[in-house]
Amino acid sequence: MVRWSSSYLSVFLALLVMLVLQTAAIGRPRLGSKRPARPLVMNEISESAPDNLVLAKMPAIVNSDKYFNIKSTKRRLKANVNPISDCKSQTFKEELNLLRSKVKCKPRLVVVHLESTTTSTLMPNSVLVKRCDGMCSSTHKCIANVTRDQIFYVREIKNNLVSCSSVIVSEDVSCTCDCPQRATDCKVNQDYDKDRCRCICKNEKDYEKCHDKRKKRNMYYWDDKECSCFCLKEKVCTTGTVWNRKHCRCISESQP
Repeated sequence: MVRWSSSYLSVFLALLVMLVLQTAAIGRPRLGSKRPARPLVMNEISESAPDNLVLAKMPAIVNSDKYFNIKSTKRRLKANVNPISDCKSQTFKEELNLLRSKVKCKPRLVVVHLESTTTSTLMPNSVLVKRCDGMCSSTHKCIANVTRDQIFYVREIKNNLVSCSSVIVSEDVSCTCDCPQRATDCKVNQDYDKDRCRCICKNEKDYEKCHDKRKKRNMYYWDDKECSCFCLKEKVCTTGTVWNRKHCRCISESQP
């Protein structure tokens, strides 16, 4: 009986060892297999972490509208208008009000490129300032009614020499929807049109004559600022002749 008990005990221990080994093998990754990576948390990124892990999180911060609202150029876009069936839906009203609030006339950050008045180069050659922009009704435009000067410190490079300099750039503080031209901007030969927010030339007959001359000979154009008819091009005349702006050609000096 004792011999059989020892045999059973040996078998039991052998089975127990095999069970322990199999359990350990299940928890160990197999060769060539990939364990699912744990999601990366920003607070857990340390200086010893690979660079690609840090950069993977950067675009979400850098491109966030919370920090930057930048535009480089002002463009006009021809949009395809697609009518919808329900203008009274809550979704339409909410989206419309949201768009209006976003494009309202107010100071916005823009990139302003700097150019030196001399032959020197400025580094950086661009700064961020606020300029008025946004939607206004009718012929009104978004213009500034309060401005201030901002000082920026830059490096000036000239003749391979680098020096520290400062530049002053005007920045818009508050905006309003108003006419871009006012009555005080009009000249003696102009009247102010409130409906069109612009100065209109008084000499309409001269404008009609210039328009008729342009039809006959495409050599004239009307200047709304000067309220006068001018030649498209002026030529250098030969000896004995002078340029006549009325006829847009060279005539003899003796010719009246």
